[in-house]
Amino acid sequence: MERLKAGDRVQATIAEELTVYVRRDGHLQSASGSPHTVVSDAQVLSVDPSYRLVTLHFPDGHNETFKVSLPVKLDEMETGDEVTIRPVEAIALRMRK
Repeated sequence: MERLKAGDRVQATIAEELTVYVRRDGHLQSASGSPHTVVSDAQVLSVDPSYRLVTLHFPDGHNETFKVSLPVKLDEMETGDEVTIRPVEAIALRMRK
């Protein structure tokens, strides 16, 4: 693997995704399988499986609609569900010659 040095030209690619966890009874399942209580990040206002859209209502009063990917199980999400949202960002650098 080549090392970057000052003056090298690079091409950066940035991808951002949101991970949304549906919570039941105010609890979010942890990696260990035990539930822990968290504060709500948003509430589901509507789910449109035909267009793969989910509209969320945030504590600051604004609503936002997201297009969700195919692996998302929309049949497990319903109006009124509380969700926790965590952004995931990935950065890739490629050296240009």
